[in-house]
Amino acid sequence: RGNLTVSPVSPAEEGDVLRSKRVSAASCPLRSLTAAVMDTETTSLDVKVARVVQIGVAPMVDGYMDLTRSFSTHVDPGEPIPDSTRAIHGISDETVKGAPAFDKAYRSYLAFAGDHLVLGYSLGFDLAVLKAESQRSGVPWKAPRSLDVRDLVRIIAPPLPDFSLDKVAAWLGIGIRDRHTALGDAAATGEIFLALLPRLRDRGIRVPEDVSLTGFD
Repeated sequence: RGNLTVSPVSPAEEGDVLRSKRVSAASCPLRSLTAAVMDTETTSLDVKVARVVQIGVAPMVDGYMDLTRSFSTHVDPGEPIPDSTRAIHGISDETVKGAPAFDKAYRSYLAFAGDHLVLGYSLGFDLAVLKAESQRSGVPWKAPRSLDVRDLVRIIAPPLPDFSLDKVAAWLGIGIRDRHTALGDAAATGEIFLALLPRLRDRGIRVPEDVSLTGFD
């Protein structure tokens, strides 16, 4: 299943696990990648109205997941959390009471992730919501270098009814801990990425520049 250090998933204190590492170049082997594997939980799946209620980052350092020094924060959306989404991720108004507003939470996320490549699953949604929230909050937005792991799954094209996170993880034999939490889903995304690497190498994909990545020159 690729280079995976098995560690308990826990919301860790902010540290220098990513800040101390050199940013991976487009020629860096995928098996040695350092990246911020990121996910969000929101109030809606409609980008126009969705508000962020949680951001999580599972660090990937030199091709290994380091889940002992991860980043996770709840976010106060400034409005009631709908029952329909609370039923999915379990985050309620009480959960986010006292949590930072988006601008503070997002700046903390940026300080943790730095300029590293961002990996995610169906990442376009997360980035679109973060951009919209940044614009609402007056926080400068800069699109990160990013790679959607779901796009790599499409390259492999496994015989699945769809390429949802759950079905792909099950196909690869990966158990998802803390599903529908930002950190849990980010950790699963990192494991999926690592598990895909042998199949990607079989198709001649070994470095970021072999695939279409957003933000790589």
